Amino acid sequence: MSEIRSILKNLRDQRRQHDRELIAVTEAQMGTPTSFTMETMMTGDRGETMAADVRWMFMRRFDHLEEHAIQIEEHLRNRFGIVQSPAQRYWAANQEARADVYAALIGLSDADLDDVPEEPAGEWPLRTTLEHMTRTEDSYRENCLWAAEKFRAGEPFEIMPRPKEREFPGATIDDFIQMLDDSREVSLERLLGLTDEELRAPTYWFGIDCDLRFRLMRFAQHEREHTAQIRKWRVQTGKTFSEAARFMGMTWQRNGRLEGILCGAPDDALDRDPGNGDWPIRQILEHIGSAERYFKRVIDDALGD
Repeated sequence: MSEIRSILKNLRDQRRQHDRELIAVTEAQMGTPTSFTMETMMTGDRGETMAADVRWMFMRRFDHLEEHAIQIEEHLRNRFGIVQSPAQRYWAANQEARADVYAALIGLSDADLDDVPEEPAGEWPLRTTLEHMTRTEDSYRENCLWAAEKFRAGEPFEIMPRPKEREFPGATIDDFIQMLDDSREVSLERLLGLTDEELRAPTYWFGIDCDLRFRLMRFAQHEREHTAQIRKWRVQTGKTFSEAARFMGMTWQRNGRLEGILCGAPDDALDRDPGNGDWPIRQILEHIGSAERYFKRVIDDALGD
């Protein structure tokens, strides 16, 4: 795993730990006043203390991520001249789609996994959807690798033998999220570096002749289909989003944008000087983690936790 990917993983892990506690914040508590000091954007200079309420602090979590995602993109593209390849841009879209999956799961528990909607008949429980999504990540990746290897060897394309699908006995929500994370790391490791020429390698999807460009786009397209399915299932089973869950989901969506921007960025970009007195990317990412701990602490202090 690259150093950048490792840093992003640590940020995800920390945010999930925060989310486990913040999900308990009720709508009635959202108006509780806090004592929050706003830092000047991008500089870290101390600003004025303001009487923001808990609701505003939840919103600050995703607004802050967006500010620094824009800053990092400016560094990479305009200061350092690091332009994403087509394969990396596809994976950036895939990372944004994956973040929306995580947003759709906010507030659900293991007890929800096997609930089946009463109407209409035949709808999947959440467990089946997550099993399918996890298997599909593996399947799509292996099919892409198979096609790329045939292309590199100058061999004619043939359909890959169907591998044995893995099973998930007793998997929890956290298990599925971890498996999706782990499988995506393998996909990024193996497929981020596909060349423009390799993207034209012939392959297939559901009997349709296509190329690897189409296959890479299907990662995001497939997950968007099932994210919509999860959101529909929540309505069908009465598992609506609390206000806290909606805000937390928006934070994950902004995190997907951040991870997409960093797709393919070399580790040596972390410590390059962007000039103009701006922070290097490593410092920005460290600041994101520190700020999220601060936001959590402000909320805890306001609610007496």
